[in-house]
Amino acid sequence: MIKRFCYMAQYEKEKINIIKEIINKTKVDLKSVNILTLSLFNYEETLFLYYECINENVAPTEILGSISLFLKSWPGVKEERLWVPMYDIFHYNKPISIEQWKRKSAAVKPLGMIAKIKPEMISSYIFYHHQYQEENPGDGDKYGIINLHENLMFFYLEEPCVKEKPQYQGDLSTNNTPSNWGEVMDPHFIYWEDHSQEKEIWKHIEVLLHICQNIVGGKLC
Repeated sequence: MIKRFCYMAQYEKEKINIIKEIINKTKVDLKSVNILTLSLFNYEETLFLYYECINENVAPTEILGSISLFLKSWPGVKEERLWVPMYDIFHYNKPISIEQWKRKSAAVKPLGMIAKIKPEMISSYIFYHHQYQEENPGDGDKYGIINLHENLMFFYLEEPCVKEKPQYQGDLSTNNTPSNWGEVMDPHFIYWEDHSQEKEIWKHIEVLLHICQNIVGGKLC
């Protein structure tokens, strides 16, 4: 069973160079923690971490403990936490087995984008996306997933885009997904003020680290 995780962390602006230096020297042993793939992204003072585990939960600090000293503690709970979870609110496809989910190419490139949603529109956004997800499974990048924390969304994709008919049926047999999808979605977003093009919604962010394991016979190699 493959489990997908997404977390975010914050750091002091002046720490980014040392964080990048450590990341560049980091050799993450994915086999030891049963991780299939891992990607780390950066935007301003925020890190976004996406990874997939095989048959177990692995905490971000178990993978990237080397940068823990340079991360801010996140308030909200009694225990200190450096990474906060982002939750899956939409995916095009989902893992059924290791064989079905493994990457077929060694030339995979991760793509990360972020967007801000109006707080009062979060429930509407999730409603439409769940409807789309369950009425039209497989209608996009096989590995594409949108995660949410408060009103910030992180969209993980891979290049080249893989489209694959899912090995499962969606939960809905209806056909209510709006045909004018972009028009319906547009009012949900807060545009980026520092956009380089008019009405920028999804902002591409920097990739700091990407590691992907190969699988043979259902085992990491």
